[in-house]
Amino acid sequence: MLANGLILVVLTMVFRGDLLRIRATLYRLVPHFRRPRAILLGDAIFAKVGGYVLGNLVI
Repeated sequence: MLANGLILVVLTMVFRGDLLRIRATLYRLVPHFRRPRAILLGDAIFAKVGGYVLGNLVI
């Protein structure tokens, strides 16, 4: 249980610190002509998931 909590904290810090780089790398995998739409959809998904996670943390 304690190990799971520690892993969660470490992974959260890593993902939070490298989120911009991770997103940019994922967007580069999308073909160039579809990239603007993928960026719009990806940003919306990240915002919704982030709001969901934040809401759960507050609760």
